[in-house]
Amino acid sequence: MKWINKGHEYDAVFENIKKLEGIYLFGAGHDGAMVKDILDNRYKGIKVLGFIDNDINKKGMLYKGLHVYSFEEIKPKANIGIVISFASEFTCAIDAQLHKNGWIKEVNFFHYEMFLSVLAAYEYHQLFIPSISILPTTKCNLRCEACLNFTTYIKHFTDRPIERLKQDIDLFFQKVDYVGLLLISGGEPFLYEELPSLIQYVEEHYTDKIYSLETVTNGTVRPDEKVLKMLQKSRLKITVDDYRDALPEQSESIECNLNLLCKYAGRDRIIFRKYDEWIDLYPFPQKQLQDSELVEKYDSCHVPWQEFRDGKLFSCNYAAFASVAEITGEVDPSETYDFTAATKGSLKEIMEFRLGYSEKGYVEFCRQCAGYLEINEHKVRPAIQKGS
Repeated sequence: MKWINKGHEYDAVFENIKKLEGIYLFGAGHDGAMVKDILDNRYKGIKVLGFIDNDINKKGMLYKGLHVYSFEEIKPKANIGIVISFASEFTCAIDAQLHKNGWIKEVNFFHYEMFLSVLAAYEYHQLFIPSISILPTTKCNLRCEACLNFTTYIKHFTDRPIERLKQDIDLFFQKVDYVGLLLISGGEPFLYEELPSLIQYVEEHYTDKIYSLETVTNGTVRPDEKVLKMLQKSRLKITVDDYRDALPEQSESIECNLNLLCKYAGRDRIIFRKYDEWIDLYPFPQKQLQDSELVEKYDSCHVPWQEFRDGKLFSCNYAAFASVAEITGEVDPSETYDFTAATKGSLKEIMEFRLGYSEKGYVEFCRQCAGYLEINEHKVRPAIQKGS
C-alpha cells in the first residue's frame, strides 16, 4: 500500500473499531488463541463473544472457554464485528466468504494483525507488532532448490555476532511494546553456536513483551548439549519441518532429533509440520509491470513476515533475504524503516509500515518474485535438494 496520509491511514478503521460492543474470532486455533489472550490480558475492553470456524468438527465445542460457532450461525448485527484469526494463506478465502454474506472489510470485519495493531496504537498508544523474524545465521546443511530464504544461492555463509544481535533486539524493544511472535530463523538456527545465549538474553530481558518466542529447524541437525540444556529452562517453541519424503536417508536421524527435542522441551512446545507442497519464489521476472500493478501485487501478496536487521525493519523479508544472498543488490532504503531515527511520534508510522504501507507501496523484488502462497502458481515438492 502506498502512503497517502502517513500516520493517519487507519483513522477511519479505529472509528469503526470503537463502535464495536463485541467480536467473534474467526479461527478456533493457534492464532485465535493468541488474539483472545492478548485481548483478555493486554488490550482490554472489547468483549470476545465466541469463536467461528469452518471446521464442522469444531462446531459446538468449547475453545479457550468460549463456544465455537459455524459461520452460518452468525449474522451481521450492529456493533458486532468479526476478527479473522487465521494464517495469511487462508485470509483471501475467508474475506470472500464474509463479503458474500454481507460483512464489510474494515467496517465490521478485520484481520487480526490490523485489528490489534490499530487498537494498540490508537487506544493504548503502544506499538504492537504481529510477528518479526530475526536471522542469526545464513548457515544451512541443506541445499533446497526452492529455499524461501535463498540459501542455495549463498556462496559464503555468515554468522551475525551475538553482540550485534543483542543491540538489534534492544533497539527493537525500545520502540515496540508487544510482539505476537518473535521468530529466530535462518539458515538453520541449530547451526548458530550462540543460539542458547541469544534465547537466554531475549527471555531474561523481554519475556513480558513477547506472546510467543519460537524457532524453526529442518530436523536433520542434532541439537548440541548447550541447546538441550537451554530448552529445559526456556519457554521457546520449536517448529520441526518434516522433510522425510524428500530426504528418506535422514528419516532415522530426524526421528531421533525430534525425540530429543520432545524430551528436553516437552511435547507441547514442539510443532511437527509436514508440507505437501512448497512455492518457488525466484526467478520469475515481471519487468513489464507498472508501478500501480506492483502496488496491487504487493497488497495481494499477504507475506506474513518482516525481518529486523541492523536497526531496520524491512518491508518484505524475502526481499531482505534475496539481498543477503546477493541475488539482488542492496535493498532500497525506502523499503526499510530505520528504528534509530524513530521517535515517539513515529508510532503510527511504524505500525502502518509493518502492515504494508511504504512510500512506493511495493518492493523492487516484486519485479522478480512470484509472490507468496495465494498468488504464487509455482508449486514444487518440498526440500528437493539441488543436484538430486
